Amino acid sequence: MREHSADNNTNQEIDKEPINILLVDDQAENLLATAELLEAPGYNIVQARSGSEALRYLLKMDFAVILLDIQMPGMNGFETATRIRERLKTKNTPIIFVTAMENNAEYIEKGYSLGAVDYLTKPIVPSFLKTKVSVFVELHRMRVLETQAKEKLAVMTKELARSNDELEQFAYAASHDLQEPLRNIKGFAELLAKRYKGRLDDQADEFITFITEGADRMRNLITGLLAYSRITTQGKPLQAVDCNRLMEDTLNMIQKTQEDARAVITFDQLPTLKADAVQIKQLFQNLILNAIKFKGRNPPVIHITAEPSGEPSEKTWLFSFSDNGIGIDPDQTERIFRMFQRLHKREAYQGDGLGLTICKKIVERHGGRIWVESERGKGSTFYVTLPGVSASDTYRL
Repeated sequence: MREHSADNNTNQEIDKEPINILLVDDQAENLLATAELLEAPGYNIVQARSGSEALRYLLKMDFAVILLDIQMPGMNGFETATRIRERLKTKNTPIIFVTAMENNAEYIEKGYSLGAVDYLTKPIVPSFLKTKVSVFVELHRMRVLETQAKEKLAVMTKELARSNDELEQFAYAASHDLQEPLRNIKGFAELLAKRYKGRLDDQADEFITFITEGADRMRNLITGLLAYSRITTQGKPLQAVDCNRLMEDTLNMIQKTQEDARAVITFDQLPTLKADAVQIKQLFQNLILNAIKFKGRNPPVIHITAEPSGEPSEKTWLFSFSDNGIGIDPDQTERIFRMFQRLHKREAYQGDGLGLTICKKIVERHGGRIWVESERGKGSTFYVTLPGVSASDTYRL
């Protein structure tokens, strides 16, 4: 066996292993002559003197191509090919039949019926042989590369899922365990404020206020982390949900905020989705409240639409949430979906930097994606793709 330096488009891992080629012929001189013709760096030429011997090699090794003589005593080439095709492992291995009987239509037809990929007659033209074999060698390299890539992707996907699961469990446990000491801090700070406000100096009162406000911010962060971790760990099964009903429920929940901001919120006819109703309602709420929070000088005007996206068979819907708010710099449109990312000072806009991160997590759990198109001072439009229901799905509304 030989190792060689591969072409630029060949993976180094493939280069380390030679490509196996199986020659099957009962005549030793034919085997030797063909092997000499094919000898090249990176090729491992395996010679079999009978069909039975070839089958034994096929049990132990993978081959890029098989050159199979038809006229052999005992098990001939056709019978050998039949046995090769019966085995799951070798049923797709390329077979090139070799015969001394030129232009025998019956042989050629039978060879192709057994799954032959080509047919060569003796004496073999060296350039034809090398060209045909090289084609199947490269196809084999490509298949091996594809298999390795799929295996690596499967391992990486499994590792990523495990890592995400551990991260979510850690976030849930850490957030849950932090709440009790935080309640104590806030409770004692409020007790200090109640009993000693005005009895200490102004700076002491200010310090107590800082502690209380800090505890409130920490509580909001913990609540956000818990909500984020629960998207996957405590998500409900996806079923058919009427988005018109969900939107009405959402607007009822935020009615006071909407009235205080004098916001005008409208929506077109919305579809039925294959979704977690609780999470989609949270998605709608977060996006609408985000638009209200970052309003401009005029009262917020928010409009929600949905239209089919892609092929009808995909049953995907594209939602848009458009507003007339302060907008976002185009170079910041990806950053806003990251955890704890803020574009404004806390004094200007309250928040924990998790609202849009939770939106992204919800959308990804549903197999969709979310992005925003915006310009500073020209409002924003958030786009969300979500799966609809197909005729074959059976869900309970």
